Amino acid sequence: MQFSDELKPMETTLSILAIITLAFILALQIPHPLQPIPSHDEAPGLILNNVTVVSPGLENMTQQQLTIIGNTINRIEKAQHNTGEFSGMFVLPGLTDMHVHLPTSQIPGQEELFAFLYLYHGVTAIRDVGDMTGGHVVKTMKQAFHENRYPGPRIFGCGPFVDGDPPLFPNSVQVTTLQQAREAVLAIKDNGFDCIKVYNELDQAPLDALIQEANDHQLTVVGHVPRRLSFENVKIDDIQHSFGLGPKPQSELPLPPNNFKNWQQMNDLRRQQLIDHALANDISLTPTLAPLKRKVDQHSYQKLREQESSHYLPDLYRDVLWHPDGGMISLWRVPEKDREQYPIIWQELSKTLLAMHQAGVEIHSGTDTPAEFNVPGKALQEELQLFVDIGLSPEEALQISSVTSSQALSPALGVIREGRLADLVIYKEDPTRNVDALKSIAAVIVNGRLYRRADLDQQLNRYIEHHQSLSYQLTSNTLTKATIKMMTLFR
Repeated sequence: MQFSDELKPMETTLSILAIITLAFILALQIPHPLQPIPSHDEAPGLILNNVTVVSPGLENMTQQQLTIIGNTINRIEKAQHNTGEFSGMFVLPGLTDMHVHLPTSQIPGQEELFAFLYLYHGVTAIRDVGDMTGGHVVKTMKQAFHENRYPGPRIFGCGPFVDGDPPLFPNSVQVTTLQQAREAVLAIKDNGFDCIKVYNELDQAPLDALIQEANDHQLTVVGHVPRRLSFENVKIDDIQHSFGLGPKPQSELPLPPNNFKNWQQMNDLRRQQLIDHALANDISLTPTLAPLKRKVDQHSYQKLREQESSHYLPDLYRDVLWHPDGGMISLWRVPEKDREQYPIIWQELSKTLLAMHQAGVEIHSGTDTPAEFNVPGKALQEELQLFVDIGLSPEEALQISSVTSSQALSPALGVIREGRLADLVIYKEDPTRNVDALKSIAAVIVNGRLYRRADLDQQLNRYIEHHQSLSYQLTSNTLTKATIKMMTLFR
């Protein structure tokens, strides 16, 4: 028939599009997720014999037998013999990253990959502090964790950014009035999120209303000191980065990453003001040192690109998102003339952070992954080394991440005790003596599920091999470039 003949070109076009779409999907399929050793829901359970049980800064018990049933530490007792798969090793609470951004890429499999890389590096809990999808990714990954769809850390999340006018990111909740502040908190709580992420453009009255409403509903407030305010004007529960801590400027600070300039005027009087305000108002700090240190060290793009851990992720990160031309990495958005200021800023920040820690201000470990060549999990190991570099002991650094940060998320985490959740890492060497021992992981246990290092290594190699295929690289890079263009149009 003539009518059907006229449709043939359209049918052919649709067929070609269907084939191309199928090719894209097949190119992006991720390897099957690693399966844990079957959980031990009944006695005798999973037994770790003749291990040293370490809760950093609290206790160190040698020659212990630790029994896990289901997802819980059932019993800790003296070992009766010195044999067992992990005999002679060290069991610590898992690390916690308190400042991450889960992947919002449209590339399939990024959630599974990020989750795996956190676990691979001994990170058993993370807190997402701003989801550009408005909270969809956080909800999806939380559900995947509880359904054991793929290996990964325990997930806490703030959902959408809460910002003023104009908001920086898409899907932010814009708050400029007291009523909007109350409605925003209720909506975030009703959607099952764990915290409120406040951002750069909020003014004083709406911020105060957000904090009061969040406190009334037992929600933690985390975020930036808004750029028109300063540290002493806010009572944010957990301040992220170090924005707003420097002496108050004559005018509002510029947007990140160009808002550190006032740190050059830091002095002992200002440091004491920060300490007094933090202690009086129970304010903690997640400094995210790793991305700032990249600015200080002035690493070349090529040097960062060739790091082994950079290849744990697909090329779309190091060759597109983190590329100096057209990417999203903040290092390259700092004007060349301003980069020389960063070594001075780093010195002052290091002195300030050490003074705050020694005075008793609660410090948390966070990385701002996936910014600045921050690879999930690996960046947190680097963060703890930076804590040591500025003057903390290895044990203090481990205590910040595996105890203090973990317990800030849940009292069931962070200390190895009977009845607590079994989120643990087994090390061949003791990281409380040398943080380099964080690389000596023998196994990771999350929610009672055991993953041996040999199996983790094999799965990592599968991911890397998959990402190196030409079809995957072409497809994922093209889609990522298109996403960046859309983000640029929004901003």
